[in-house]
Amino acid sequence: MKKIKWFLLVLVLSVNVNATETDQLFESGLQAIENKDFKTAISELEKVVKIEPDNSEYHRWLGRAYGLQAEQASWFKAIGWAKKTRISFEKAVELDPENVKALLDLREFYQQAPGFLGGGKDKADTITEKLKALGKNIDQEK
Repeated sequence: MKKIKWFLLVLVLSVNVNATETDQLFESGLQAIENKDFKTAISELEKVVKIEPDNSEYHRWLGRAYGLQAEQASWFKAIGWAKKTRISFEKAVELDPENVKALLDLREFYQQAPGFLGGGKDKADTITEKLKALGKNIDQEK
């Protein structure tokens, strides 16, 4: 019985350490975005997504960091960052179809990106319909 108690104690402690590490990495990533250090933000947020791959908000913020990096990059490199942005936003919505902020980010991407990067008015309109179905204000602030 003592072995089971120790095992449970170690398990609980490792989960708490992991959650603390994730929280610290996430906060560090957000701080890096605020400081316009998008490479650091991407590095930190990619680590967070690896630790918790099923968290919609983490994918959304990683997508935002990719998008901000794309805005700073040369045209050629921006293409790769834009594709990563779309993939992250789509994953965020896949994980939580009712994540309004992720839906708004994805819709904005679809509105702004050319078709060869996965954008398009028809895709943006589909997101708008999803938001309406959720009863959300489609012009709501992020």
